Amino acid sequence: MERINDMKNLKAKKIIEFLAEQKYGCHVAEMARVLNMPRATIERHLSKLMDSDVVSSHYMGTALVYTLRGVKNEPKKV
Repeated sequence: MERINDMKNLKAKKIIEFLAEQKYGCHVAEMARVLNMPRATIERHLSKLMDSDVVSSHYMGTALVYTLRGVKNEPKKV
C-alpha cells in the first residue's frame, strides 16, 4: 500500500513541478501529453491539489487553465 501512495505522490509532484515551469499555467490536455499520463489521472490529482489550495484554475478564452497558487501569472497579451 505504501508503494501505491508513493506512486500517487510522485504523479502529483510531477504535476506541481510541471506547473511551476509554466509561465501562464496549462490545460489538462497539454499536461497529459507532456507528462504522458491519462487525462483522468491529471484531473483527479488536480482536483485534490485544488482542494488543498496548491493549484487554482481560471479560464483563458474557452480553455480552463491551471496554475500554482501564489505564482503571479499574467495573461498573454494578444
